[in-house]
Amino acid sequence: MLDKHDKGWVIFKFKNEEARSKVLMEDPYSLFAKSLYLKTLSEDFSFNSDEFLKVPIWLKFPYLPMQVWEEDIISEIASQVGTPLTTDRVTQEKARSNFARVLIEVDASKVPPLRVKVKMPNQKFHNQKVIYETFPNYCFHCKVYGHHAFTCKVIADLEK
Repeated sequence: MLDKHDKGWVIFKFKNEEARSKVLMEDPYSLFAKSLYLKTLSEDFSFNSDEFLKVPIWLKFPYLPMQVWEEDIISEIASQVGTPLTTDRVTQEKARSNFARVLIEVDASKVPPLRVKVKMPNQKFHNQKVIYETFPNYCFHCKVYGHHAFTCKVIADLEK
């Protein structure tokens, strides 16, 4: 069931926890060529809060070294980017070795890192690439959703 809030937000209501979990795990979604970010609202949620800056996104760690291919270690690595929520089933089962996939919650107002440091068992560090499947269309300058800073007309006008 859908419920549209007067500020433009859409609230999805599910029959049960299983149905909700299934929908959240199949993310990312798009609607009219725009990313649709789904998340579970906290108990103290307010439509006027900064909670809308925190969005769930899937990221990939391509060619993550097998020595650190454990769910708790992958979660620790992902915490350098945001709050880890879960890994996908294929990553959990180690059924694919070319990348690990993690659902994290990120703050859209912060510039995301393109690489993170991974401490290896031999105490050396591996410089790990991060690939974002999607990222919110949020402008760090204007502090609004709808465009990125690199396409921001306000910034372009300031630079003239």
